Amino acid sequence: MYFWTCFSFVVNFREAPDIVTRNRKVWGYRNEHSLGALEKLNEPANYLRFYLPQILPARIKKFLYLDVDTIIAGDLRRIFLSFANKYSLSAGLQSVQTCTLGKQILFGDSRLQSIDLKASDPCISSVLLINRELWSKENRTERIEYWLDSNAKKKLWHLGSFPPLIIEFANQFEPMNDLVADNKGYRVANHLADLTATESIIVHPVKSLSFLPLRRVWLQATISLAHDLPMLPHFLSHYLDAGILPHNFLMILHLAERNDTLFYKVSALLRSKGIIYIKKWIGQYSSKEMNERRQTLRKKAEVSSDDWVVHADSDMLHQFPAKIASFLDQMRRMGYDAVYGYYQDRVTADGTLQNISNHEKIEQQFPLVCHISTQVVQLNRYNSSLNIPMKLLAYRGYLQENQGGGRVRNEKEACIFPTLLRTDHYKWVWPLVAKMELRKVVERDLPFGYQATNVLSHLNSNKGRINVSDPRLNCRKYDSDSEIPASAWPINQCKKYEKIDIDMSNLGK
Repeated sequence: MYFWTCFSFVVNFREAPDIVTRNRKVWGYRNEHSLGALEKLNEPANYLRFYLPQILPARIKKFLYLDVDTIIAGDLRRIFLSFANKYSLSAGLQSVQTCTLGKQILFGDSRLQSIDLKASDPCISSVLLINRELWSKENRTERIEYWLDSNAKKKLWHLGSFPPLIIEFANQFEPMNDLVADNKGYRVANHLADLTATESIIVHPVKSLSFLPLRRVWLQATISLAHDLPMLPHFLSHYLDAGILPHNFLMILHLAERNDTLFYKVSALLRSKGIIYIKKWIGQYSSKEMNERRQTLRKKAEVSSDDWVVHADSDMLHQFPAKIASFLDQMRRMGYDAVYGYYQDRVTADGTLQNISNHEKIEQQFPLVCHISTQVVQLNRYNSSLNIPMKLLAYRGYLQENQGGGRVRNEKEACIFPTLLRTDHYKWVWPLVAKMELRKVVERDLPFGYQATNVLSHLNSNKGRINVSDPRLNCRKYDSDSEIPASAWPINQCKKYEKIDIDMSNLGK
């Protein structure tokens, strides 16, 4: 477990002239650049980044420098943990189609004879992770000043403030490779056809994305603050790791009664992950109102018809073949606009309803797979379409889910991928009893109320446990090697049909 401490501090750019060396000069390309542009590039603030290791408090071990036109598209812990440990600098690289060192640095100059650089090497980006302690020990700021002074006396590079950094750290830094996309348009346009389908955590500059028809992937979920908090860390980690961007999470926090302290505590946790769409819901639970609140939040976030919405109950972890966005983009290309999944009920080894721990992988806490939804919940009591453990996992923005969220509202208007993906269902935990007691009363006239009654009856008959020895439940140990494939890639184009015809006979055998 890692504990992160965030520091806030202010660097006054007005003080830059007193901090940055005056021995610097910006040279244009054969005087092709206007005097105004050169003066702007020569501003002391452009060089202040090289002095930050001396300015920042000693308690800061590493810091990340970013330009303001930068998108954070993932969890920065991966960068902080993986880089700038052995070297004082780790940096992103631009695409060679965008910038090579030969376009800036005069490689024929004798001052560079002992420098291990090539004209074809890529330029460093403005994404810098600096190990402050190592930087200071290596006197990097003083060394950069040496190169600035040398260039001021005689031209060594064109334009820019980065060449002295590049020369000083020639092959002595760690590149971040695909974790950073910094290409002023080229790689963003070609490799980031959909930003969320990539491994990139940092994208710069934002203006490179302005012309792209980005199809966003959203995640919508309702979290009960009374019942779902033990599951929440696993839920967030699963979908963040799957590639959904934190600012595309649509989170509804439900409380039966007002509790501002709890709400703000959970909201702070979500915001620390980069989640910004958080809606409070206070009042009695009903699936009807939940559905209405989901629609309202999607409208507030301006979810477009071109976007995808991943629909996840708080106790469901959908299994996709790779990054969710790349899979769904292939779905779109093949003409599909909705994806369903077969959910597996995950249970403890002896059927007890235990609380979820954050100190162990959730799949290890619930090693069994059982047929509870069909054999205990008995979803077919009302001849419902949910008579098999099937769930809507994702759909395009022009569709909507039905009230219970199990299917798209009008399947005749959709083209549903005919292969079921898999989703792991972690419903059978200790808070379930209180949840079912509430649903039994609130939705007693709906199928959901009947299902709650069946669950409570089974638990009462088996001393509060799931009867994992009941042959009807067909409980077995989860085995990832022999498990039903989590998903399949679409190969054939969609063919419109009015009814889903999926063979469930071999599932779970």
